Amino acid sequence: MIIGLAADKSMLDYCISGLYLFPIRLMDRLHGGMQDIGVRLAEPKESISEIRQVARDVLPGAIIRRRFYYRYSLTWDNPME
Repeated sequence: MIIGLAADKSMLDYCISGLYLFPIRLMDRLHGGMQDIGVRLAEPKESISEIRQVARDVLPGAIIRRRFYYRYSLTWDNPME
C-alpha cells in the first residue's frame, strides 16, 4: 500500500478538490485541524490520472482512490503469490 500526494492539474482535479472542501473544513473544526508536526513535505508533481496510468502499466490491477488533503491510496496484491 502507498499513501501519496497528487497534484491538481486538470479541471476535474480542481472540481473534485473543491467538492472536498466542505467535509475537510467540517472535519478540521471537529478535530482541531491539521497541526504542523515538523515533517518535510515536497509539492506533488504528478496528477491522479498520471499516477493511475503508471500504476496501470507497472502494477496491473492496482486500486487507486482519492483521499482528503490531496492524498491518494494505492493498493496492489501480487497476482503471482
